Amino acid sequence: PMKNRILWVFGLFVILVIAVAVSPLRYVVRGWLAGESFQSGWPTSYWVDSLADQNPENRQRATSALAQGGPASEQAIPALITALGDSNAEVRWGAAHALGEIGRRAEQVVPALVKLLSSRSTSDRIWAATGIGLFGHDAKGAVPELVDRLDDRSPQVRNRVAWALGRIGPDARSGVPKLMETVEDNDPVESEPFVKTVGEMAGRQGHD
Repeated sequence: PMKNRILWVFGLFVILVIAVAVSPLRYVVRGWLAGESFQSGWPTSYWVDSLADQNPENRQRATSALAQGGPASEQAIPALITALGDSNAEVRWGAAHALGEIGRRAEQVVPALVKLLSSRSTSDRIWAATGIGLFGHDAKGAVPELVDRLDDRSPQVRNRVAWALGRIGPDARSGVPKLMETVEDNDPVESEPFVKTVGEMAGRQGHD
């Protein structure tokens, strides 16, 4: 009986191991063992793999979860950069936002966001500027492209670009002249952020 009981316990253990190995629970086990960050109950590796899911809703959910993880989601950066070219618009926007919230590896991420900044899609450009702005000072390499975008045909894009330049700070002072030209724009969407950005940057410049 004892031998049978041992075999029964061993068999149950093998079944459990196989069940974990072939089910989504394997992500939880591996993530826990690897010390990964968890968002919405799943480790970062689960959300990284979800970025390749055929269902765009699942890919979008992955970008949201990774954004919530902030810097702890750093391992997802390569997959999120790839997601900037996703066929689904909301996945692209979510990826740009997540990359900004993670805020790491600016030398890789900012150029990828700058590329999205030239998209034909107005919303792509808005989210690209948002992602860049979230990097703050570390996005100083994007200043020339951001300044060029102050001429964007969309006031919403110009608004986000002004905000991004303000977040970058003194290293974006080359944008002040063009911001000053646009600050008198009567469009209510951009008047406040433009005034705020010009004021902050002019103030910083005066203290340098």
